[in-house]
Amino acid sequence: MLKHESFQSIAEIDSRLVALEQEKKQLLALREQLLKPPSNTSDSPLYSPEQKIAIFRGLFRGRTDIFANRWKNQQARSDYSVACSKWVNRICN
Repeated sequence: MLKHESFQSIAEIDSRLVALEQEKKQLLALREQLLKPPSNTSDSPLYSPEQKIAIFRGLFRGRTDIFANRWKNQQARSDYSVACSKWVNRICN
C-alpha cells in the first residue's frame, strides 16, 4: 500500500494521480490492441504453406492400422469394408 509520508503536499498527490491516469490510458490502449484478432496480410502470413499443410494433415490424419478393402460380389455390386492389420475378438486392435 501507499506510505502517507512519501507525499509532502496535495500537489504531489495530484501530480502522481495525473501520471497514473496517463499510464492507465496507455495500458487500456495496449489491452485493446492485444484483444484485436491478428490481421493476416499477405506481407506477414501467420503460417507458411508448409506449416498449413502440416496442420491440415495432422487434423485429418487417418489411422495407419485400419484401411479400406474394396470387394465385389457375384451380382457386380461393389463396396468397401474395413480391413485391419490385426483383429482381436472381431475388433480391430
